[in-house]
This record gives sequence, C-alpha cells and structure tokens, in this order.
Amino acid sequence: MPYSPDDPKFDPAERQVRTTAQTAIGARLRPDHPGFWPDARIDLTDARLIGLDFSGITVGEFRADHARFDDDAKFGGATFNTRAWFRGASFSRDAGFDQTTFHGDTWFHGATFKGNIRFSGARFHGDAEFGEARFRRDHPPVWPVWPEAFAEPAGLVWVDPDPDPPAAPPNGP
Repeated sequence: MPYSPDDPKFDPAERQVRTTAQTAIGARLRPDHPGFWPDARIDLTDARLIGLDFSGITVGEFRADHARFDDDAKFGGATFNTRAWFRGASFSRDAGFDQTTFHGDTWFHGATFKGNIRFSGARFHGDAEFGEARFRRDHPPVWPVWPEAFAEPAGLVWVDPDPDPPAAPPNGP
C-alpha cells in the first residue's frame, strides 16, 4: 500500500504496522525460527521498507524491484538460494550485504545507494548485474574479494552527494 511518512493524511500508526510486518517476515526467514519458510519466494516490489533487518535470512527467491529502503538496510549473512532482484531499488542510508551468499543471478540494475554499501565477504555464485547502479563518490562500495582477473562491475554510475535520479525503468528477467 502507498505510504509517505511526510504526508499528514497518513496515520502515524502505519509506520508501526509496517515495521511489525517486516519483523514478522524476517523472523520466518531465519532458520532458527520454528515456523521457518526455507523455500520462500518473497516479493517486495515497490515496497516502502523502514529500517529493514533481514540479516541472517535464508530465502528461495527474493524480489525488491523499485523498493525504497528508508533508514539502514541490513542483509548481512543472508543467503539467497535462487535469484535476487533489487532493480531500481533506492537505499536512502547504509546497505549492508557483508557475508551474504547469492547462489543465483542477482540484479542491482539502476539501484541507487545514498549511503555506505558493503559487500565484504559476499559470495556471488551466479551473475551479478550492477548496470546503471548509482553510488555516491564519497561513499564508495566495499566489494568482496573478487575472483582473479575480475574487474569492477561494468556500468556503475558515480554521482555527487545527495543525487535525486529518476527511477530506472525495469529490465532484465
């Protein structure tokens, strides 16, 4: 559902409802939960996510195309067992993917990162596509140790602080 915390017509309780739903979904995606969803297909396309903490999750397929991540987004130690889409996603603050495993192809095409982004210790077993992704010059991404002869992902766009780029059109699978 649409949500804009700056719009006075939205009930402040909506934020609590959203964060509670995020917490409940995240809990079910962690292997230590008694109701763990091991092969879940999560679709958060166009979602407005607030302080998302999906660290340590294991998910079958994950889609967050054009999602807006308000506050920090935590995916450290997560495992994406098939594909993961973050095309056109907007990360307003820090995004952490440290020690994350991507078993299938991963798309960050057209994603915007306005804070620090970390991929330290991340493992990509499929293709990782970052075409037209935008990073602030003063917050360069921290990449994993890439395989020998691997170059910085092609198509990255370096922007000055506080860019406001237009939304990227969806493409790819």
